[in-house]
Amino acid sequence: MRKRVLVLGGLEGWLTLYVDAFPSARPQMVFCKGFHETIGGTGFGKAMNLSRLGFEVSFHSPLGDDSLGSAARSELSAHMTFVSDIDPAGTRRQIHIINNEGERLSYFVNHGSLDPNLNCKTLERIIASSDVV
Repeated sequence: MRKRVLVLGGLEGWLTLYVDAFPSARPQMVFCKGFHETIGGTGFGKAMNLSRLGFEVSFHSPLGDDSLGSAARSELSAHMTFVSDIDPAGTRRQIHIINNEGERLSYFVNHGSLDPNLNCKTLERIIASSDVV
């Protein structure tokens, strides 16, 4: 029997921009070498990797009622039981800028609500049915 694992954690949309060098602190136009859009976050990474390792995963993260939140719900539902409360501030988003040296600048575009309205009854039920939280 597979272990049932509950992950409570973050999920956000990531836009990663690749540049030769970080721009200096003056007005200018910067051309990117490339970009990549995906969903990420520490909770998301743990949930996906545990699922790939064969655990029965339930993952909870607040998401906005927006296109990014809908895409994340759809993607995660294919791999695990995904439970999400609606964050009125929208789905969290970050921009990462990576230079040729591999250094990273990260910007939170939307950090989400600091006190989201969580459905505690649903979380209590999932916690009770999990082997590991």
